Amino acid sequence: MKKLRSKLILLTLGTGLGALILIITVSLFSINRYRAQLLKLNRDVIFTDHDKNVKNQVENVISLIEGVYKYQQANNLADEQGKEMVGTLVMN
Repeated sequence: MKKLRSKLILLTLGTGLGALILIITVSLFSINRYRAQLLKLNRDVIFTDHDKNVKNQVENVISLIEGVYKYQQANNLADEQGKEMVGTLVMN
């Protein structure tokens, strides 16, 4: 009777331990997959924000150049003066 009881206890403990290991393995796999998805999402957001920032800066410089060109035309400035104004404004 004691042998049977010992075998049942060992079987129960072994099954419980096996189930625990399986649950931990599946959980770690799920966590790792979720982490990879979050990293990809964050990477995509960072690149999208960077691209938008660069686009805005380029649009601002184009507007600045157009404004200087209009000023140059209205005041009959030489091309070199206009280029110098643009260079100064863009660098600052």
